[in-house]
Amino acid sequence: GRCVGIQDNKLVDHDIIEALAQKHTIDKDMYQLSKELSI
Repeated sequence: GRCVGIQDNKLVDHDIIEALAQKHTIDKDMYQLSKELSI
């Protein structure tokens, strides 16, 4: 299967097995912005 995400502000897709094996981090600025923009 495939999964879709955002890396370096670009839309990307990866094999699901490879994606699950990668280290995942959260961009704190983007997270804060999403909280501010949510209703």
